Amino acid sequence: MRRSISPSIHKIGIAVDHVLEMLANVKLGQDLKLLAQHGRVVVIGSRGDVTISPRDLMTRQGSIYAFTLWGHFQTLFQFKDRQRTACDSFRDADC
Repeated sequence: MRRSISPSIHKIGIAVDHVLEMLANVKLGQDLKLLAQHGRVVVIGSRGDVTISPRDLMTRQGSIYAFTLWGHFQTLFQFKDRQRTACDSFRDADC
């Protein structure tokens, strides 16, 4: 059984600097209430639309960043292909 720590943190008054959110469509609004001044939420995953109160973000001068692995994997594979091509060219070169 999964247990959320956000109600516990909110109850004792702890503010956090960073939140890594993997289900933004459900929890992003709660995350914003947990942020410290200048805190950040990094959205890693979401399965739908999100509705938030901008005031929760504005009063903390916080930020929301979006992150996806798809672009990073594609960049990594492109780098590996270029690296392989460069190695093959070097190996085939007459010295």
